[in-house]
Amino acid sequence: MADSAAYPDSVYSDGFLYRYFYPAQPQYSGNSVKFTESGEIVVQVRLLCVTEETVELEVIVRDTGIGMTPDQIAKLFQSFSQADASTTRKFGGTGLGLAISKHLIQQMGGTVRVESEPGKGSSFIFNALFGRVAKTEGAAKSDLPIDLDQLKVLVVDDVASAREMFAATLGSFSFRVTCVDSGEAGLKALKNAPADDPFRLVLMDYIMPDMDGIETAQLIKKSPQLAAVTTLIMVSSCGDCVKGGASPTRPIPNP
Repeated sequence: MADSAAYPDSVYSDGFLYRYFYPAQPQYSGNSVKFTESGEIVVQVRLLCVTEETVELEVIVRDTGIGMTPDQIAKLFQSFSQADASTTRKFGGTGLGLAISKHLIQQMGGTVRVESEPGKGSSFIFNALFGRVAKTEGAAKSDLPIDLDQLKVLVVDDVASAREMFAATLGSFSFRVTCVDSGEAGLKALKNAPADDPFRLVLMDYIMPDMDGIETAQLIKKSPQLAAVTTLIMVSSCGDCVKGGASPTRPIPNP
């Protein structure tokens, strides 16, 4: 992923085309949701090229779904066609949305390609060219308050792609981000942080193996060394919380 500092603040495009190009990403991510029973779906935006006048962006929608063979990929963008008849019977759909999305992306000077392997998942990758909006002198700055600049943040999540996205997003705010993959590793990182530079914020996944987010948070609150300096935010989808038998707004119980 490109350094967020390299991304232009604003871009523009043909209003008519963009109105129809924008749904392309939900079209591809919607297909990923339809064909992925377990695992993950990741949407990533990357900066391919930037000049004084144009910006080229690439969008990747990657899933761990049923995947496709080369023959199925060859049929993928044909109108009123899905990868095979059994797919149509099970999941429905005509394939027309993919064909339209591809056409509109090409109208914006972009391309679409698919990488896939049966049983392992698919990646839909498309790009488009936008105009770059020149910065104006005296534009308002969006600097963070002094107490948030260089904030030290710990991310605790067992999913590698989630850690990567948190690191990129939080890093764009000038935060200092450390990522670990378990509750145990999170506790160790908190305890080993220098006393004069502790972690001020912890973003923790609710559903994790061995030690989940609630149990880890209880241990943090129980520690006099950590409880007074650390703000905890539980991050997980509402669906995961419900599956785990918890409310999405469940408070952290006192130890």
